[in-house]
Amino acid sequence: MLIHLKNIYKSYNFKRQKINVLNDVNMMVEKGDRVAIMGKSGSGKTTLLNIIGGLDFPDSGQYWFEEKLISFKSQSEISEFRRKKIGFIPQGFSLIDYKSTYFNIALPLKFRNYSKNDIERRVLSVAHELEINKLLDKSPRQLSVGECQRVAIARAIITSPILILADEPTSSLDKETEMVILKLFDKLQSEGTTIITVTHDFEVASKCRRVLTLVNGVVKNFSINS
Repeated sequence: MLIHLKNIYKSYNFKRQKINVLNDVNMMVEKGDRVAIMGKSGSGKTTLLNIIGGLDFPDSGQYWFEEKLISFKSQSEISEFRRKKIGFIPQGFSLIDYKSTYFNIALPLKFRNYSKNDIERRVLSVAHELEINKLLDKSPRQLSVGECQRVAIARAIITSPILILADEPTSSLDKETEMVILKLFDKLQSEGTTIITVTHDFEVASKCRRVLTLVNGVVKNFSINS
């Protein structure tokens, strides 16, 4: 078992009111699984994804990853967990506009003190796979939305994480770019990578083995695609 969430609750204070976002969420994800999280805006999808990725913390409940209880009280432990285990594909890309595409993709490797030769080899390989090898000298501000998404995905997979978390990875993309991304996800899953995707796109969800639906922070159903 890769992920086991037990009785997860999460709320926020907004204008002196408590807003319940996640209400007793329980879910398990096997290694190599591919799961879609669907639901209306405000249903808790991104909050759930952020908790799984260690970017946010629950009010109560337990998060087990590879049968180890994750401690949200230790920032150093959470940071190491994110760095070693997870690749993020956030909404809005979160690229550094004034740096090159090469720099943006290589950044996670720089944090891990990879050698210059290893960084170059990995960047060129993933850039070729995502068909952005001719864009490495350009900055994100010179790229299209689809190209920026490919750069964000390249950065997420450059360290070969065991878990990919993708927040609306195909929204606002042209069909060609969407197909490139979905084929890459197929390949990653075939290699044993676990992928959890927040999406409104039923075509994207149909590629996943399971679909988790959230309604106002409550898990309503799991469906298994044939």
